[in-house]
Amino acid sequence: MLQAAGDCLSIVIVLRADFFGKCSLYEKLAQQIEQNMVIVTPLSYEQIKATIVQPAQKVGLTCEPNLVYTMLLDVIGAPGELPLLQYTLLELWQTANRSKQRCCLPYPGCLHRTGRCQGNAAKTRN
Repeated sequence: MLQAAGDCLSIVIVLRADFFGKCSLYEKLAQQIEQNMVIVTPLSYEQIKATIVQPAQKVGLTCEPNLVYTMLLDVIGAPGELPLLQYTLLELWQTANRSKQRCCLPYPGCLHRTGRCQGNAAKTRN
């Protein structure tokens, strides 16, 4: 089916490295992964900071500098830092929305209640 679609269809598959072995059971899938794999390297300090701050700014929110610093300390160099950050930011956003908080992400204590990035890792494994 993918071959019939030609160049008008792209599929992005995100896969943890520890699952590559299971893909080798499927020859054509393993071949496609081998030929098209893109390894996402860890983000720099500035890239992580932009990932936290810029989306909030786009919707008119500001981030507490202490929040940004705490989150940066939590994720910098951590394996799977982007999914950790994404999950934590989603939790913060949902908490802020429930409280109708619109001026700052988050309000004091929000990060503690939603769980810091490393604490959220346990919630999302496997």
